[in-house]
Amino acid sequence: DGEAVYVPFWNGKDIILTAYNFNGDKLWDHNLGEFVSQHGAGASPILYKDLVIFSMDKDAYRDANKKTGPVANPSTLYAFDKKTGKTVWETPREAIRACYSVPFILDKPGQAPELIVTSTSAITGYDPLTGKSTWYFTWVFPKDPLRTIAATVHTDNTLFACSGDGSGDRYMVAVALKGQ
Repeated sequence: DGEAVYVPFWNGKDIILTAYNFNGDKLWDHNLGEFVSQHGAGASPILYKDLVIFSMDKDAYRDANKKTGPVANPSTLYAFDKKTGKTVWETPREAIRACYSVPFILDKPGQAPELIVTSTSAITGYDPLTGKSTWYFTWVFPKDPLRTIAATVHTDNTLFACSGDGSGDRYMVAVALKGQ
């Protein structure tokens, strides 16, 4: 944003979202808690107005393949005040598999901006100022749910999202955005 850099760090257990000024001085940080995934962390925050928005979608189980060792805390979508680091809102999300898709703001003429977040369970629209879910599209897979890594793309009033798995399964979906 020309004033600071916002970066999540993974210390091997927890995700710490930190803001630095251009001199390298720490402005604020938040320990967002444990991140569980067989692949480690890798999500990126986005900026919207005065907010730093970060989606932390993690595995629901410590052993994702065997689905054992449930993780107690849910995946969460966060918004922080970019200057103070104060939590503006946080919204729990369904935890299935760790996902790394970068959320984005969808601006459509004549409509309020929407925060779009893609994960294993759904593509979800949120009010970026409140974190309230406005709609969702549920992924359907022939076998187990797949993780998302690439960012969802919007063109011609359609969202395109990809998912995959180390087993070689790959899926893409096109979701037509109709009405509000």
